[in-house]
Amino acid sequence: MMMNKTSTCLIAGAMVLAASSATAQDSAHEFSANIALTTDYLFRGISQTDGNPAVQGGFDYNYIPYGFYAGVWASNVDFSGCCGDDDNIEIDYYGGFAGEFTNGLGWDVGGIYYQYPGDDGDDDYVEAYAGLGYTFDVQLEPTVGVYAYYSPDFFGETGDAIYINPTLDLSLPMGFGLGFGYGYQDVDDSGDYSHFNVTLSRDIGIFGFGVTYDDKFSEDDFCGGADVCDDTVTFTISSSF
Repeated sequence: MMMNKTSTCLIAGAMVLAASSATAQDSAHEFSANIALTTDYLFRGISQTDGNPAVQGGFDYNYIPYGFYAGVWASNVDFSGCCGDDDNIEIDYYGGFAGEFTNGLGWDVGGIYYQYPGDDGDDDYVEAYAGLGYTFDVQLEPTVGVYAYYSPDFFGETGDAIYINPTLDLSLPMGFGLGFGYGYQDVDDSGDYSHFNVTLSRDIGIFGFGVTYDDKFSEDDFCGGADVCDDTVTFTISSSF
């Protein structure tokens, strides 16, 4: 079946957070929370809410001296449109270490446990991940990164799975951000596919606004023609504190 999260969602900023917080905070401990509303919860290009809106939020902890972080994040889900699954909530628990080499190259390693309360546990799974990122000190401050994820038994007990995710982010004039991402997912019992997304974002006050277009490639075998794999435009408003 499918998957979940930003991606999603929570890991992309971990390297920057760990590398920069030490000079910005007097305390060794940092706590934060986040909340978001989105028109469709996409995880690696595939809808987790059958094309419907989602309410999402989480809590994060960072121990700055060692670059350690941990958190929990949750969202409503709806897999009835593709798999006849009764799951209606997803809770992710994650943790890891992040930092920066002397040459400015950021690194991040950790793991995620994806839980779907209320089912028989067949959908729950774990992933390990590792990532690298670098920001160039030139116009538009381009940040390039790449993450690799591995699960020994993916969602729905579908076997070994890998996901590779290179990204490019640019800082545009007037506070806008422009992000590009590519992802390749391969699952033993489900097949493989790839997707590409473009995100335009801007912070206004305490809120962040974003619009994302995601396009899938070679997904027919993986998705079986389900609508949740259609090319999608999503709108998101978020805040952290």
